[in-house]
Amino acid sequence: MDRGFNSVDNIPEMESLWMSYVMPLKGSDRLREILEEVDAGGDPVREYAMANKAGRRSTSTLVVCRKKNAKAADRYVAFITNIKMGNPGDLIRLIPRTYRRWWGIEVGYLVLKQVRAKTKSPRAAARLLLMFFSLAYANFWLFYRRVLISAGAGKAKALPIADYSDLLWLRIAARGRPP
Repeated sequence: MDRGFNSVDNIPEMESLWMSYVMPLKGSDRLREILEEVDAGGDPVREYAMANKAGRRSTSTLVVCRKKNAKAADRYVAFITNIKMGNPGDLIRLIPRTYRRWWGIEVGYLVLKQVRAKTKSPRAAARLLLMFFSLAYANFWLFYRRVLISAGAGKAKALPIADYSDLLWLRIAARGRPP
């Protein structure tokens, strides 16, 4: 989940629904102190308690992970989770992999924003039709990109969605119809 969900009110709600969560922790003076402790050899996995102004409390597990190839000032990322494991080292390896999967969703939202058809129509049917068109367009691009990569184009030569759009419209203009 995104950083905005790590509140004292949201965490008990997720736990009451038996949901496992992994969320990055927002920067704060308290977190900065913890990161300094970890940098000095302190435990990167520990209990982390939060409280809101009303006095409601919530406790999670804090996991501090080292970033690969990061600058000294930004070499750690901290997560809170309710995932339990016997070996803290397993948790330190699991959390970044689990959270990385979330980025696929975020990239999907960015792609949709790039190809989203816009309207000022108040009609729900028109808005829904354009949303489905955007989803189909983005999925065709993903499929086309996957074909390029599997054909040996490699990730470096994978087609960005803007280039795909240009290529598609050039072919339509040249032929007078879609390819």
